[in-house]
Amino acid sequence: MRVPYWFTYVTQENASTYRPALDKTLRFAYSPVAELTAARRPGHLARVVVDGGHFLKYRLLRCRPLLKDPLALFATEWLASEYDMDVVLLVRHPAAFAASVRHQGYTHPFSHFLQQRRLMEDHLAPFEQEIKAMEARSPEVIDEAALLWRLTTFMTLKLQSLHPDWLFYRYEDLAHDPKSSFREIFGQLNLEFTREICDHIVRATNPNISGWKEDLSPDEIGALRSMVDELSSPLYTDAEW
Repeated sequence: MRVPYWFTYVTQENASTYRPALDKTLRFAYSPVAELTAARRPGHLARVVVDGGHFLKYRLLRCRPLLKDPLALFATEWLASEYDMDVVLLVRHPAAFAASVRHQGYTHPFSHFLQQRRLMEDHLAPFEQEIKAMEARSPEVIDEAALLWRLTTFMTLKLQSLHPDWLFYRYEDLAHDPKSSFREIFGQLNLEFTREICDHIVRATNPNISGWKEDLSPDEIGALRSMVDELSSPLYTDAEW
């Protein structure tokens, strides 16, 4: 399935566009034709065999699917309602996010927000002039990262307030104490937390949660903080900057 926008907003109004492909994915019904159509390199052909085998195994074992997708943020309410999903919301330190954006060389098409009028009306109206201004110029990485962090964090906190039963965590807290944090998450989601799973999570966790201090200059950090402070101050203390 190809989506027209980054951070596509999905509601009942446009759900029919996305529901068929999501239905297949979430019940592990693999489509080799779709994968072959999207293939761009010879290696993708091998992936058809591997992924098809995984889907078949998961379907036979009646596995519980996990959808991990930051770009699905503005579709979260529809996804949770349509598929009875348990939701875990995450926020990340704005400086870590900005450092990641710079490292990846990522440039965001802010026009994708503006082209989704229902999204702007329902959620992002307070930011419309800022988004238009950002779209009209070639912004610095820090400026772009700051606005994108504010937009996504604003929506995350809004969802948290609307759905207090959903789980909400700071990325840094999970990375600081993965054993306790994930034991709690697994318990809330009725998942078995074995020693093997715990060891795997610990091995996969990067404990360097302040690496951004080496990637961003003091001036950049100060400028970033001034741009995000209204949203970040309830989440991150002075000591965490």
